[in-house]
Amino acid sequence: MTNYQYKNIQILQVSGIDTKKFLQGLTTADLNLLTENKDILFTAFANLKGRIISLCFVKFIDDNTLLLSVDEGVVEGLISWLKKYGMFSKVSFEINAGYSLVYREGCFLNHDVVKGSEQSNISFEEVQKRNIANKLAFINSGNFEKFLPAELELDNLENVICYTKGCYMGQEVIARMHYKAKLKKELAVMSSSNDIQIQDLKNSDGKPLAVVVNKVFVDSECYMLVVFHKEAVDSQYKLESGEIITKC
Repeated sequence: MTNYQYKNIQILQVSGIDTKKFLQGLTTADLNLLTENKDILFTAFANLKGRIISLCFVKFIDDNTLLLSVDEGVVEGLISWLKKYGMFSKVSFEINAGYSLVYREGCFLNHDVVKGSEQSNISFEEVQKRNIANKLAFINSGNFEKFLPAELELDNLENVICYTKGCYMGQEVIARMHYKAKLKKELAVMSSSNDIQIQDLKNSDGKPLAVVVNKVFVDSECYMLVVFHKEAVDSQYKLESGEIITKC
């Protein structure tokens, strides 16, 4: 079985009798779907403008305890943000080092939050390549509050966004993009023989082309998940720096 334990992801434990109710008002998914039999979901936390603060796998432990997988670069910011809205709720927050996020084929979106440590038999670079190929984005300190859920095609992932559960943070913008707006941008998987180091890509004319969400350089090839500023009609683009990027 293909298995990888993430080293850059921490597990944030939210506990207390108000846990599910509190998080339900802040996250895009319907956490009432979580049970002992369906114990994991993928969700987004967004600011008032609908920009994503964190993408998390949510693991159900019991009705008063949920675990969130959070990139180490944004976990302190997320905790501060949650505490700001949790002042009058009976909830507590702590890093639980006894659990970890693992990549495991066959699980929900090929991921699970597990207790204890796991032996990895695949590299982080290969896992990133597979996540990018599946258009599964990760939010870190480099892309914090940059993207709307629609730009990352989160509607295409099971139960990530609920439009019927009522209000939550950023819901007005997220719902408007879903029901009324025509998204002109495009999420695409690109590759290049060069290790692309720039996040804001420009075309050969120096005009803004796309923004890199995640990328990895493996097997002498750079794989990128990018958001084009408008529909990407071509299969190949030349960047201002001279590198060629190609749709996968």
